[in-house]
Amino acid sequence: MKHMLQAHMPMFVLDVLQYDIEQINSVINLLNDSSGSIGWSEFCPDGFRNEDVIQVLKILASLGHVDVYQYSEEESCLVPSGEPGFVPDDLESAINDYWFLRTRSGEKRWEEWDPPTA
Repeated sequence: MKHMLQAHMPMFVLDVLQYDIEQINSVINLLNDSSGSIGWSEFCPDGFRNEDVIQVLKILASLGHVDVYQYSEEESCLVPSGEPGFVPDDLESAINDYWFLRTRSGEKRWEEWDPPTA
């Protein structure tokens, strides 16, 4: 079960990012949702953890499957944090400062995925 979770974790994250731009806490809440409409809690009974999701988001960002955004006081909106593939150095300590959005590359990878069934 643990190997299966590790193998599918990036896809679980891309899946919950399919509708909107999200902060890490929202990603974790969506992954842990057990209502049946979204979420992958049946594959992680102990719950998805911050550190695991952060590591996956770093990998997805470095591969260009998600873009990282920050709020700009100057522009009063979310703006890209850097070039595609940018991974913030302070992600663990500033998790509320960043938002993640699936890219076309991430969407293509998600569309090719064969999700597991419980």
